[in-house]
Amino acid sequence: MKMNSRGVLLALGVICTATLLLLPYLVFGQNFKSIYDEGLAFYNNKEFEKAKSSFAKAVKATNDLESAGTAQYMIGICCIQLNDYDCAVQELKKVQTYKGFSKIPDATFKLGAVYMTLKDYGHAKFEFTKIIVFFPESELVEDAKTKLDEIDAANNPQNE
Repeated sequence: MKMNSRGVLLALGVICTATLLLLPYLVFGQNFKSIYDEGLAFYNNKEFEKAKSSFAKAVKATNDLESAGTAQYMIGICCIQLNDYDCAVQELKKVQTYKGFSKIPDATFKLGAVYMTLKDYGHAKFEFTKIIVFFPESELVEDAKTKLDEIDAANNPQNE
């Protein structure tokens, strides 16, 4: 079959378009898994700084919402493990920006718990209330209500 220059250009255009569309899945998807797995290995070995770094690379290595959100969540968890609560607040708040991500209630609960650790009860109540209001089907609703009761008890001077 003989192709003219227009046919060759059209074929090249189709190949280039297909390559550009598949590139994130071919490169990023594969790299994400290996980078994320590296982060998990560091995490399991209690090397939280290294894990945090790997998870940060994993976030950048994918455009998949669940994958990026999970890696971002793990960055926040690493910050908690390192007792770096300001970092945890910052990183867990980022998880809440992943609209539709399945772990937003988990990140919100962890964020509330971090605020409790910091004795910032106003922000803690706000986060636990968000779980009840925005995620009423979440398995964390009852835990959030319990945390709200704990905050109310801690702030009630009659309990002392």
